[in-house]
Amino acid sequence: MNTTDTLARDLAHNPPHAGAWETLHIPALSRDGLIDALIGAERLLAHAHALRTRILATLAHTRTAPLDCTEEEITAALRWSPTTTRDHLHLAQTLTDQFPETLTLLDTGHATLPQATALVEITSGLEPEVARAAQARILPRLPQ
Repeated sequence: MNTTDTLARDLAHNPPHAGAWETLHIPALSRDGLIDALIGAERLLAHAHALRTRILATLAHTRTAPLDCTEEEITAALRWSPTTTRDHLHLAQTLTDQFPETLTLLDTGHATLPQATALVEITSGLEPEVARAAQARILPRLPQ
């Protein structure tokens, strides 16, 4: 097992840690501090969603064999329903392949998973160039 795989295994099997967030004493925050913390937490959550999206997209792109069990492995590992797995894989592939700008905004906390999901859903029947044009019109309107 290489060091990257060892790190991934350690991340999977150890309690999650959110760095400086772990030391934030929430009851001591002022109302403004609570709002700032909430904004920061949403950005952290968006970043985590982008990370999961990139991992799922990589898994989806590594499927090669006709009897590949990637979906089943993900379903079992994350205890998702098969439909949830397919939906997340589709979202991950579409964001990675067609809407990398939206994925970057998700990664930096300037878009949310529901916003990214809505973009994929509303453009699902469109030709790729039309869908990308729709993204170009939508992205400037996202709240910062």
